[in-house]
Amino acid sequence: MKKIKSRRGNLLNKFKNLSKRKKVITITISMLVLLLAVSIPTTIILSSSSNSKEIQTSSKKSLKSKSKTKKEKSSDEKEETNKDDVEEEKSKEANSKKEEANQSKNQSESNSDNSGESSGATTNKTTPQQTPQQNQPVQQQPSQPAPAPTPQPQTEWEKLGISEYTYYNTTLEGVQPDFRGSDLSVCEAEVNRLRGIARNRTDVTSTGGNSYTVTGKYTGQYLGCGLKLRINGVEYSYSQAKAFLGV
Repeated sequence: MKKIKSRRGNLLNKFKNLSKRKKVITITISMLVLLLAVSIPTTIILSSSSNSKEIQTSSKKSLKSKSKTKKEKSSDEKEETNKDDVEEEKSKEANSKKEEANQSKNQSESNSDNSGESSGATTNKTTPQQTPQQNQPVQQQPSQPAPAPTPQPQTEWEKLGISEYTYYNTTLEGVQPDFRGSDLSVCEAEVNRLRGIARNRTDVTSTGGNSYTVTGKYTGQYLGCGLKLRINGVEYSYSQAKAFLGV
């Protein structure tokens, strides 16, 4: 009986130990499940973040490469345009040099032709037996006629065939004014002054006189005034009257 009891006690102990082990195993399994549940989303998040970073870096690299290609293209285009400009300048210089060379050749040929003509003329004079050299005729450009001078309009005195002085100083009355440019009243006052001097003389019995205007024959302009004085019935001009009266 004691053996049976001991066996039962051992079996119970073993069962208890097994139950304890089962509990430990279940706890460890649950812990593993929890760890897996936590670690899997974190790994997914990390992988997604790494993928996004890789995408961003790849896009940046592609943008950089595109900008580099654009810069390289623009630099290539600039180089090509510069090359084209340099080639155009070189071609222009070459053409100008060719034109200068052709002009110098033409000048040298014309000079040689002229020298050949002059030498042929001298040889013909000195040695008439020698045959004159046949030179190619030099094509000379026809000289353009000088432009005809524009006809200038004739002046009034040129139309009349007289001088300018005659045109402006010939009077209609045939005499020059005694007071040029003065008003007729000046001549009238001078007549009265001379008559007063004449009355004071014993040899003068009668006095008189008049003033008149003087106009241009061709211009018709007023030139001045003149006067005449009568002393003892004799008519005097202004200069003669002053000489007679001594004034």
